[in-house]
Amino acid sequence: MIKILAMLIVIILLNIPTALAETGSEFSDDDLPPFFSWRNIGGIDFTTSIKNQAPAPTCEAYAFISALETIVQYQVGYPFGCDL
Repeated sequence: MIKILAMLIVIILLNIPTALAETGSEFSDDDLPPFFSWRNIGGIDFTTSIKNQAPAPTCEAYAFISALETIVQYQVGYPFGCDL
């Protein structure tokens, strides 16, 4: 499981510079939308369900994995219930 997670992180991080290089120009404040939410991108909710972290104080780890699950679903193109 750890190997799969590490591979996903590497794949996502490798794609970020490529996406930025394709723009060919600098970003400005005018290029940004006034509002952004992973829960409504073209009417699609890419977030995953809330998880119970009861016995351990691991909110940072849960937040990181939740963000990673959301990005994976966005990269795939549809929400498929990613549960890492």
